[in-house]
Amino acid sequence: MPKPTADLNILENSIAPLLAEMGLELYTIDWLSQRRERVLRIVVKKPGPVIPGQGVTIDELVSANREISALLDLNDTLPENFRLDVESPGIERPLTRRPHFRDALGERVHIVLSFPVQGHIALDGKLSDVNESQCQVTADDGNTHRLPFSAIKSARTAFAWPSRPAKKQKKRSDAALETSATPPSNRSKNQP
Repeated sequence: MPKPTADLNILENSIAPLLAEMGLELYTIDWLSQRRERVLRIVVKKPGPVIPGQGVTIDELVSANREISALLDLNDTLPENFRLDVESPGIERPLTRRPHFRDALGERVHIVLSFPVQGHIALDGKLSDVNESQCQVTADDGNTHRLPFSAIKSARTAFAWPSRPAKKQKKRSDAALETSATPPSNRSKNQP
């Protein structure tokens, strides 16, 4: 499938101010191909660090979709047929730009590296510092690791999901065990 002709930087420059007027921020924008369909995926969030329970609402996503759609209707460089998806980044959001890392300071992250750094190919821990060339992660073992952005293959916030309690096994009474262990031919007519 040929790539759409619309330059994402141009789209970003026109969509970001529109979202800012709505109290939202453009997180990412990209073209996807899903089942031979072109999809323009626009991910939006509230400005600043993500605060649990205070993310983008469904109503805000619907309004953003409507406004962005109207704006895109005026753009003649877009392909004729495509689907617009406007969504929130979710609880475990990808970190693809330096501002994403800055907004995630203090949060738990999962980072996969392109090559080993300090003996690690992947790290889980708390994002404790970010500058122009690297980020710092305090790993679960307490050690601190400085990771150059050039070494990061992928990164995302990592929500600490609560563990599920173990299922209790039902105890069967001894009588039930004896009945179920009795071969059918030896059971009386009154037994189940």
